[in-house]
Amino acid sequence: EYKLVKRKAEAMSKAIHADRGNINHRGNHNKTDVKRDEEGQLGVFTAYEMFEYRIDYYFSTSKWAKVALLLGFTFVLIAVGAGLLAVSLEDHSISNAVWIAWTYVADPGTHADAPAGFFIRLISFSITVGGMLIFALMIGIISEYIGDKVDELKKGKSRIIESDHTVILGWNDKSLAIIQQIALANESEGGGTIVVLADEDKDELESKLASAIQSIENPLQLLGTEVIFRSGNPLMECELRRVSANTARSVVALSLDDLDPDEADSNMVRQVMALKAFDEFGGNDCHVVVEVNDVDNQELFALVAPDFAEVVVTHDIIGRLMLQCARCPGLACVLEEMMGFEGSEFYFEEWPELVCKSFYEITCRFDDAVPIGIKTSTGEVFINPENDHIIKEGDKILVLAEDNDSYEVNDGSYKIHRINKVPEIFETEQKVEKIMFCGWRRDMADMIAQLD
Repeated sequence: EYKLVKRKAEAMSKAIHADRGNINHRGNHNKTDVKRDEEGQLGVFTAYEMFEYRIDYYFSTSKWAKVALLLGFTFVLIAVGAGLLAVSLEDHSISNAVWIAWTYVADPGTHADAPAGFFIRLISFSITVGGMLIFALMIGIISEYIGDKVDELKKGKSRIIESDHTVILGWNDKSLAIIQQIALANESEGGGTIVVLADEDKDELESKLASAIQSIENPLQLLGTEVIFRSGNPLMECELRRVSANTARSVVALSLDDLDPDEADSNMVRQVMALKAFDEFGGNDCHVVVEVNDVDNQELFALVAPDFAEVVVTHDIIGRLMLQCARCPGLACVLEEMMGFEGSEFYFEEWPELVCKSFYEITCRFDDAVPIGIKTSTGEVFINPENDHIIKEGDKILVLAEDNDSYEVNDGSYKIHRINKVPEIFETEQKVEKIMFCGWRRDMADMIAQLD
């Protein structure tokens, strides 16, 4: 190999010299090139440099290089030592000499029983010192391997084997609040598992979670839920497989804070396409929720993946909620009670025993829940529908309840003890409202249109 590479290098050197000679004939020869030509040919190297390069390349690319070096050094030491001992011993037995050399390498104390004679004891001492070096090298290799494995675990590169868990893709300022709400939802089930896959350092994410848990004001409570962090790109299929997204109960894709709204939304489109293209994810009934920043980009998700993910435009929703709370004092407390998992919240559930009944007939069929709407099999939602609205097969009833397992359908043997007339609504004279906006948002025009 050395001769072949050297022959190619010399051929290239001659070609370069020929080109420089042509330049010299045109009067453009550089003095530096003349000096290099006088010193010798370009690309000349020694056999030792070639050997050093190959050794360096092998040790930097092969994970078995150190093990091979250790075994090779052990074999050479035993072979040379056994050969010298076979010559020096009286019986000249090769097998006996090999065994004695191995005992010197494996147990340094064995050389104390070496036969008399300066030469034999010198050989025994040399083999013992070599064995000590071998075991020191072996301990170093093992400790380095264990250290690399521990560092790999700290970086969050290992695979997660979970099922029926929640996967959060990305990390932003809403992540801790989402983890808290999921923990509250899992409390009735004795806890659960949340897996966070973000393109950030695992130690940094764990530090943020620990700081939130140890906070004096409003500490984060996991309530039996386990949070596992992994570092990686959520757009890669191998990373989605590493967090077991194909067996997850739900996937929440969060938008990045440090990107422009349109750029962040385009990244979310790529995220939805990556999930849809994930073959193992296709047959799963996992619920996917995607955060979007601009309401104008919401239609893009219907184009690339219709009926695949639920799109939540957080910026637009927060803006509309702020307007409603500004016009109706006290509404914020009601929304906070219903949106979080503390107290009562909204649940969808299908009840086959209520099919073909009107919405009026099911209003009292739940002792511990209040039905307020219906979600049809096509995905259309009716809030406070008409009394004669008929429940069809596949429809889900929207109720306000304490938990998803805290209510059941009763047998229908309820009695209304007192029936009062529905109070009349008295319309008051509308007055001109004066509202002041403090600050600015990029969707201020949408907020003013919504207020109007």
